Amino acid sequence: MLYCLDTSVCVHLIRGRAPALDLPPAADCRISVITAAELEVGLLKSSRPTEQRRVVRAFLSLFQVLPWETSAVSHYGEIRADLERRGLAIGPLDMLVAAHARSLGATLVTGNSDEFRRVKGLKVLAWE
Repeated sequence: MLYCLDTSVCVHLIRGRAPALDLPPAADCRISVITAAELEVGLLKSSRPTEQRRVVRAFLSLFQVLPWETSAVSHYGEIRADLERRGLAIGPLDMLVAAHARSLGATLVTGNSDEFRRVKGLKVLAWE
């Protein structure tokens, strides 16, 4: 089984604050390039960006960072149109991460399951 870790899970792991639920095996976990980009923004906003860059790079080296593929584009369009139609929109980057995971048939591991469960066809594992 393939799992994608979202930003909230990555931040908890980087900070050493793991919730009670065990993470799936590391060999099965991936990180979207969108999540990696969000981590980059976070480290640049940090009061210690150089130190944080080292920490984030070390963390990312433990996982395969998946590139955004064209197959995710139609998933993104469907997800955004559906959520906006239903008045249940989530953050724009969350929609991209959801589209990426759904296009791969992966389960999204998140600390924000309430929002991601709004996405039809997305497998979600709550890590809260």
